[in-house]
Amino acid sequence: MRKLVFAIFCLGAGLLCACGGNAASPPVAAGPSPLPPTTRIAAGVTVGGCPVGDMTLAQARDTLARHVEGLAPELTVTAGDHTTLLTTDLLRPSWSLDAPLQQAATAPGDTAITLPATYNPELAAIETALSQLAAKVDAPPVPAAPQTFDPAKQGDDRFVFSQGSPGRKLDVAATVLALREALASQKTDPLAAVVTTLDPPVTADALRAATTLRAGFSTSLVDNDARDVNIALCSEALSGSIIPPGAVFSINQTTGPRTQEKGYVESSTIVSGRIIPSTGGGICQVAGTLYNAALLADMPIVERTNHSLISVYLAPSLDATLVYGSKDLVIKNPTDMPMYVEAIVDDANRKLTFNLYGLPLPADRNIRIQSVVLEELPAPEGYDIIVDEDLSEGATEVWVKARTGIKSQAYKIVTNAAGDEVERTLISTDTYPPTKLTYRVGPATRVGPQ
Repeated sequence: MRKLVFAIFCLGAGLLCACGGNAASPPVAAGPSPLPPTTRIAAGVTVGGCPVGDMTLAQARDTLARHVEGLAPELTVTAGDHTTLLTTDLLRPSWSLDAPLQQAATAPGDTAITLPATYNPELAAIETALSQLAAKVDAPPVPAAPQTFDPAKQGDDRFVFSQGSPGRKLDVAATVLALREALASQKTDPLAAVVTTLDPPVTADALRAATTLRAGFSTSLVDNDARDVNIALCSEALSGSIIPPGAVFSINQTTGPRTQEKGYVESSTIVSGRIIPSTGGGICQVAGTLYNAALLADMPIVERTNHSLISVYLAPSLDATLVYGSKDLVIKNPTDMPMYVEAIVDDANRKLTFNLYGLPLPADRNIRIQSVVLEELPAPEGYDIIVDEDLSEGATEVWVKARTGIKSQAYKIVTNAAGDEVERTLISTDTYPPTKLTYRVGPATRVGPQ
């Protein structure tokens, strides 16, 4: 025992001499050496919450090893009302006991020593768990949309838009990064997932700003009460319609059949070169007026058919006819914003007007429509006779009048802001066939020179 004490004293004296500056070169400081397993830890010391006071290092190691075997750290990731639990097998923690125990052996009594974990998370499995959480959390933004268009109101009050709502998206990669940073800082408290807010692609303000008069066109009404009824009914069915971006708009699909049950009445209509009474007669003027408005609005025409006779209210090649189930006017919204259809029947001024609202045309794109007559087609000479057994003997009536036909074209002409023509596009080439005088007669009836 004396030798041991002496040796320690001499070592201390040697160090004191060295510190006095008598040594030939400065000493090299050595790192701390592990303390012997028999070293006893002061009372009240804990390591990672595990009491190891009054234990030797060896005893403390066994106790702490059993303690960490029972540790199973878990971490909850939250996103709003949804959560997912990352279990121990996904976090994969491990503990190094040596450094904390050595610290405990030199600590004064009643000292709490931390026991940091090293995490090696199973990233692929964690990303899968977060992706499953994202499936519950993610929601696309809802764009603002037109709710109603009421042409009877004035100004902006005619257009009512929904506000839309933002969406959300859980950012899996950013959440994994936040998780790794938390684990590196020894934090296993609930972790808020990184959720990104997605703005609506279209706002109500954007829709309102994109709603201006794009084009309009008017035709004069013919003095015919029955025709007025049909035009008013058909126009009312179309007015207030909203054409979504990129969508097509069909008159027949919008109005449905034009029947007496809906209030349509008989009026003159053109059928195979003849003007005859028909339920809903006159509504072709609705189609022709909307057709011209659509051309001026630079809208693609998906379907349109000209009459067999020239219209009195539109130039050749600018008319459009309707027959439910076979002939329709179909136009397309070429923009990424809604378009709106307004029909105005002005009885006082005897006008039918169609206005189309939406994104305005570019300032350097002004459109006008031109009708060109290519050729007049004379009516055939002579006449034809149709014998009708339902007529009385000697009865005679003109079945088809003799009319001159026309071959015509329509062009869309685009001018820039200076008024210079920059584009001329052929819209259609149409033929309105001439008609031969035709009589309908009863049996044994002679027509012409006797």
